[in-house]
Amino acid sequence: MLQKIFGWFSASSKHHRSENPFLYPLDLDELKAELKVEYHAKRLGELGLPTANDEKLTGAEEAIKGRLENARRDALSWATHRLKTIHNRLAELDITPIVNRSLQADEEFERQANSMLSDEEPALRSTHQAAVTATRELEQFKIKHRLQRTAKTQSGTRVFTLSMVLILMVLVEAAVNAKLFAASFDGGIMEGGTWALGLAVLNVAWSYSWGRFCLPNALHVNAARKILGWFSIIPAFSGAVAVGLITSHFRDALSAGADIGSNEAAKIALDTLTQTPFHFADAFSMLLFGLSVGFAIFSYFDGFYWKDGYPGYTAVQQQANEAVDAYEGEVEEVRAKLNDLKEQFLRELDDDRDTSKNHVVAYTHEIEEKRVTQQRVQALLHQAQNLSSSLIALFRSENEVYRKGAPTPDYFNQGILFQDITLPDFDTEPQEILLGRQQTLLSSLHSRTEVIRQRIQSSFNSKFDQLQPFRDQINKEGKSNGQA
Repeated sequence: MLQKIFGWFSASSKHHRSENPFLYPLDLDELKAELKVEYHAKRLGELGLPTANDEKLTGAEEAIKGRLENARRDALSWATHRLKTIHNRLAELDITPIVNRSLQADEEFERQANSMLSDEEPALRSTHQAAVTATRELEQFKIKHRLQRTAKTQSGTRVFTLSMVLILMVLVEAAVNAKLFAASFDGGIMEGGTWALGLAVLNVAWSYSWGRFCLPNALHVNAARKILGWFSIIPAFSGAVAVGLITSHFRDALSAGADIGSNEAAKIALDTLTQTPFHFADAFSMLLFGLSVGFAIFSYFDGFYWKDGYPGYTAVQQQANEAVDAYEGEVEEVRAKLNDLKEQFLRELDDDRDTSKNHVVAYTHEIEEKRVTQQRVQALLHQAQNLSSSLIALFRSENEVYRKGAPTPDYFNQGILFQDITLPDFDTEPQEILLGRQQTLLSSLHSRTEVIRQRIQSSFNSKFDQLQPFRDQINKEGKSNGQA
């Protein structure tokens, strides 16, 4: 078991040494101990081996030769692999495709920009036609109704403000009525508040409806609709007065009899309303009437100003605005995409220039690494030869000491010949020629980068100007027609 474990570690160590022999440099003392040179020299010398007639190397000498022969082969194998890695790296560092791509960046941007605009053209054409149609309908509406101004549209702020005014008037009137009614209802503030809220909603809703749907007709060019608009003042004001009188007389009836219910109070209020409509029991009822009528008037005009005063104008104007906004939104989206494409190309152009510069530097380094690899391999082969001579000389001298005068074989006077090794081609001239071409390409890219950037920007400006907002198109058409 111990032998297997030792063999595994030994095999692992040999595997790593063959991958890179320079991680485990050859050392004379380590090799001497590893191969037991002195031990085998003494042992064989005491036995008188090798004999004077022997012509073959002893096992110890073969071990020395084999060990250093393996080191030479490992160095050759590593050098071959290293050279292949360097050549692959040099091929990867070739900046020709990068430079060619960069030099054509302006043309590629033009192509992709045209392709993008072509893809977006259906949506732009559709929204543009919708904007033209809606704008034409708006102009026809203005001509037909003799309008020169722009309509007031229902912006979010406008709707919110007018809505809050209505709600505030309902709440204020309901709060005032609830306080006046609460003292007379059995249910107190809850029942009084319910009646007060109902009357306040009725008052505001009645006046708002007439102001919202009828009063705008007073501005219409059609005479019949104009009469209808002015006529709406009568029912609106009459209704407001009626609601105010009902509220005030209902309050008077509740105040007159503390023990009466709401139904009986309603009958009493109806009687006083028909007999003496503008006779109030006290100043509070008069105040209640004035407050109710005042809020009704406010509600009436709130409805009138909800949209543009001219009937239907807001709807046509808003439809045109939405169509124009839809087209201009599409234009801005395409402009943003076009700008992103431009920035991408400019960024890639700068990146390619920096990458090319770094590749040329790395290319130079790899060529130098090829030279260094040759020097290292040759140095290791020379070292192996010297170590072989030293170890063999040590073995033979030690062996001769312990031979006790026995003659040594003739081959002790000869050195050991290693197998011939053919080194891979370490010539760097082809790579140096390619390096010169790389440097020329890099110089060309540096000199033309700014021109390419300007061409991309110019092409972008041309495409960008094609995507004009609808309102700018109308303004330019108006100026052209005026000059004509």
